[in-house]
Amino acid sequence: MAGKGGLNEKLLSGDDADNAEAPHGAAAGAPSKKHSVKGVVLAAQATSYIRRRNLLIRQKSKADVFQKSPKSFFKGSRDMLCKSWLNSLLVSVPFALAIGAMELSPAATFITSCLAILPLAGLLGDATEQLASHTNETIGGLLNATFGNATELIVCCFALYRGLLSVVQISLLGSILSNTL
Repeated sequence: MAGKGGLNEKLLSGDDADNAEAPHGAAAGAPSKKHSVKGVVLAAQATSYIRRRNLLIRQKSKADVFQKSPKSFFKGSRDMLCKSWLNSLLVSVPFALAIGAMELSPAATFITSCLAILPLAGLLGDATEQLASHTNETIGGLLNATFGNATELIVCCFALYRGLLSVVQISLLGSILSNTL
């Protein structure tokens, strides 16, 4: 098959089909055997051409998806971490873990944990959006709904584990009020 226009030219020209004469004894408007065989061959060629073209389009679109991803894990991580000044508070994560493990004052544990959770919640939201952008709308919405409330869910689970039912109730009330606004 010659190029893109090859099949279209063959289909549109109908060179032998138009010039073929009806055999003796056949009706004037009836197609000849030669004409109908040529039509079947052209239909098969058209189907084959369309299949190959669709396969190429799918392969190109898959290549485009992989090409748009960051060049390296470190470059993508650096871009995500340097996106906001709030991410500078990530320094407080190891301090919060250390203060919690050493069981120092509850106020120091609370303050460092509060400072640590702010950028972590933002990074979780960014990671969820990046993941959702590589899926369809339904799965992306499910991911956003699930991981969008992950921080609240984790805090509530730890509060329930410690028996702080009032903290869970207030957290749920705050979540409901913020979602209605």
